[in-house]
Amino acid sequence: MVEVGGMLKRPMDLPYVAAGVALLGRAIFVLHYYRSETSEWFGFFPRPDGSLQRVALVDVVSGAFLASAPVKTDQDFFLPIEDLVFQQMSFSGLARPLSGLEDVIENLASLLELYEHVSRHCQEKRPGAPQTAQLLVNQLLVVARTAFDVLQGICREACATVRRKADPTKPLMKALGKSFAQVALHEDEPRSSEELMEKFDMPRPLADFYNSYGPFLATVRGMRDAIVHRGHNAGFVFDLDQGLAVATREHPWNRLRIWDERSLAPNDLGSLRLLFAYIVSETITATTRFGEAFASFVLLPGPLSPANHVYLRGPLNHHLLKIDETLASPWERR
Repeated sequence: MVEVGGMLKRPMDLPYVAAGVALLGRAIFVLHYYRSETSEWFGFFPRPDGSLQRVALVDVVSGAFLASAPVKTDQDFFLPIEDLVFQQMSFSGLARPLSGLEDVIENLASLLELYEHVSRHCQEKRPGAPQTAQLLVNQLLVVARTAFDVLQGICREACATVRRKADPTKPLMKALGKSFAQVALHEDEPRSSEELMEKFDMPRPLADFYNSYGPFLATVRGMRDAIVHRGHNAGFVFDLDQGLAVATREHPWNRLRIWDERSLAPNDLGSLRLLFAYIVSETITATTRFGEAFASFVLLPGPLSPANHVYLRGPLNHHLLKIDETLASPWERR
């Protein structure tokens, strides 16, 4: 095992790369690595000649790292699609969209943290707090839309490299648009699986994925357009004893099918915290469903580091790790 300050000639020599693994056109992404057997962190610095130098590393504050299990259970978030790309789809063109996906996850955790602060400011009747809450809703919808376009970038790059299981000589599918909406929607209406298969020569599992998330994306786009472009932003956040709320009878909140007895206050005012948790949860779940669909019909090489997984470390990831608890308990002041 290389000591601190020691050199590795090539990424294949990294301690987390399985012996004898065939790259088959893949790159090896250089990540921080935690070796649980010795409770030791490994960090490597790339040099201009392609070699790697091990640097002293005490811990990771934020970002992706590799380990056999979470090191800090309240901060280390497992995102299956990131693990899939690192292990089996680490083609050079995927590095940038994968970094964009990490930014999205960090932003979603930050929005949930900011929600707690803004809700407390509203409860304390601080000037401007409701307006800040409204701005935060807009930002939530922006980040959710961005997540789907990042997925689209991953899909486009992967399609340029991998081949179908059924016929490796056949291109994976026809050229896709740069945005998820260009593929999943037609004039703001979700495309059917059959239409997606015909228009893009898309395999059925991926067509079903785009079809299933088309309605969610259309709803997110519609809500943001209503807030930003059509004047529905004035005073739409209500401060109740239970927490912040929106009028679920009114447009655009009546487009959502998430409201139930637990999340509704008198006059059908619905928990804004539930809206945040729902959008975040659905967005993250979409990344996992995409990875599952994509991996089901393509030829992928074996994992680079089968004994390990990629985790995202972040000081605010406890919000993501407890998202199911938030969905089950929608009001923040109960």
